Amino acid sequence: MNFLIVAFVSLVLGFSERFGTLAKRSLWLVSSAAVAYLTTLFVNALRISLSIALAHLATRYSGLTFQSVHRLLGVFVYLAVCSPYV
Repeated sequence: MNFLIVAFVSLVLGFSERFGTLAKRSLWLVSSAAVAYLTTLFVNALRISLSIALAHLATRYSGLTFQSVHRLLGVFVYLAVCSPYV
């Protein structure tokens, strides 16, 4: 949920100035919500897939718990995907 909020707010605040009329800004607001939602779905699927594939392996070699590796992968994926928005 946090990623969805950050992506949405970044899109709205970062690009709404480019649209001059209220109608265009309103359309951008709705579009930003859709893009943020779809991006969140993609990022969560990617995070879960990487966690399944890598967390057990990383746990064995790093000494961290599965939950710690899962959390670190989540932070890495979210930051990697969210960087273009900021």
